Amino acid sequence: MKIILSIVCFFLVFTISGNSQEFKWVRVKFECVEPDAQEKWNIDPKADVTFLEHLEKYTTLKVDKTWNNVTLEKLEDIIKYPILFMTASGTPKLNEVELKNLKEYLLRGGILLADDSNWPAKGGNIFFVGMKKYLEEMFPKLKVEPLDLSHPLFHCHFDLPFGYYCKLWVKPDRSDKSPSGVFALLDEKGRIMVLFTLLLQNTWGGIYFNPSKQEEAIKMGINLVVYALTH
Repeated sequence: MKIILSIVCFFLVFTISGNSQEFKWVRVKFECVEPDAQEKWNIDPKADVTFLEHLEKYTTLKVDKTWNNVTLEKLEDIIKYPILFMTASGTPKLNEVELKNLKEYLLRGGILLADDSNWPAKGGNIFFVGMKKYLEEMFPKLKVEPLDLSHPLFHCHFDLPFGYYCKLWVKPDRSDKSPSGVFALLDEKGRIMVLFTLLLQNTWGGIYFNPSKQEEAIKMGINLVVYALTH
């Protein structure tokens, strides 16, 4: 399936050189606090590179496999990227400037992928819960909710009729697990601004999970990139 990419966008989605179009990936550097900051923002960068290798293999994109990282302190730094990636297992601690810039980035059309590394013994999806609280305070008229399986995200490149295998939850008894596996913050038109996943980046690395799960996680990531570049 070929991807139709639009470069008429506020963001510098691609670096244009001749006829080449290059997708750039970036991870956000931020602070995490207790009760569990064991897996911080910079865990296992090799897993990101593995994902980028598969992104180039399974799409028509030219992919820069550099492991870029950026803080949220300067808006001009983050608007260069169509997707920001954040991951950790602890409680995020963002200051007013970081929150202001993240909100502006999302309003201008950017997408945040927030992946919880999850340490159940430390209280469950701590990073997800912390980011969910920030975002619902940031956008009081919106709500972080399970993403419906009919959403274009699950069908824009690979067809993922059952969503993502590792299901996120909020309640301690896990009774509110997302049927699609993920939660999202949508704008008023239904566009994904923030996608929440569980152990996605860990699975990209293929260390702790079998090959079929790694492939599913990579497909989920690829669909998000395609969605970001076409919406």
